[in-house]
Amino acid sequence: MLSEGLRIAQGDVVVFLHADTLLPLNWDELIIDVMQDREIIGGAFSLSFDNPSFYLKIGNQLINGLSQITGVLSGDRALFVRRHHLEKDDEVLQVPIFEDAELSYWMHRQGKVVVLPDIVITSARAFQQHGMIRHTWRIVLSSFRYKVGDDLESIFYYYYH
Repeated sequence: MLSEGLRIAQGDVVVFLHADTLLPLNWDELIIDVMQDREIIGGAFSLSFDNPSFYLKIGNQLINGLSQITGVLSGDRALFVRRHHLEKDDEVLQVPIFEDAELSYWMHRQGKVVVLPDIVITSARAFQQHGMIRHTWRIVLSSFRYKVGDDLESIFYYYYH
């Protein structure tokens, strides 16, 4: 869970990173630079997949567009947030699934959120393993169920099994 990372973090800014996501080389400088603006509570990077398939390129554009419209930032984007703000309200991280969405919603309620133009590259393995259409459907249906308040354990089971 994300709360474990927060518990052991020591810096002023915490970065939540998926294990299969690669940061840009100067990621730390980029975050430090943008966080000089005290109004910014946190943010994320722009997203790209490690597979050059046409479907994933289109999917990536849709994901980035939807993120701009909805403000929801997925964990694949390497979310970063001011630690002291989150420590006061860490129950936002106490969910079994969609903790990245919860953190994203929370950041938007707390202050200004930025999406850096610099790109993180994340694995397309799940799309390759489950099939492009099937995995996309899994994401869409799970997101819908989450938005309408379905049971989180049930969504978790559906998504991961």
